[in-house]
Amino acid sequence: MPAIIDGSADICLLDMPDALIGLDKWPGVIKVIGPLSHIQSMGCAFSKDSKNLQARFNEFFKRIVADGTYSQLVKKYYPSFSIYYPEYFRAH
Repeated sequence: MPAIIDGSADICLLDMPDALIGLDKWPGVIKVIGPLSHIQSMGCAFSKDSKNLQARFNEFFKRIVADGTYSQLVKKYYPSFSIYYPEYFRAH
């Protein structure tokens, strides 16, 4: 995105979270044209030999979702996410 702003590129292809950051950071300077992608589900991957690591991560993630830390981080780094995808956190 900075390449667009400084004039060294004419277009770029971004995923939705990065495009949202760009719209927040440079309002009125960039334009998003479609088609927009649908919400993508992502996850963490662990080696089959790392069962303990996977279990510890799952405990950690469950805790930060329950105590609101996860939502706070999303709001901090992707503040517009809830505007464009309000149903996401209601479903998760």
